[in-house]
Amino acid sequence: MKEKVRFDDGVTSFQVTQDVSGLLEYLKEYRDNAPSMHGQAAYRYVGSIPRVLYDDIVRRLPADASEQEINAACIKFLRDADHAAFVVRGV
Repeated sequence: MKEKVRFDDGVTSFQVTQDVSGLLEYLKEYRDNAPSMHGQAAYRYVGSIPRVLYDDIVRRLPADASEQEINAACIKFLRDADHAAFVVRGV
């Protein structure tokens, strides 16, 4: 992850970026070879959320959010069609 701090007219802003190209390539390869719902799929690897996006999901929740609320927000993120590249098999 890369972090940048900017100072403009007395306003401080932070920008955090993360190169996720390696993760997307890994998920694509895993998706192509993942077991189906039957047979060897006793459990399923659903997908991955890059740290910078996970932090953003958590930041949007109330400060006292429970683990269940965080998990629900992550599932909602993975179910969004805009984030399909992060999913191996359906959530």
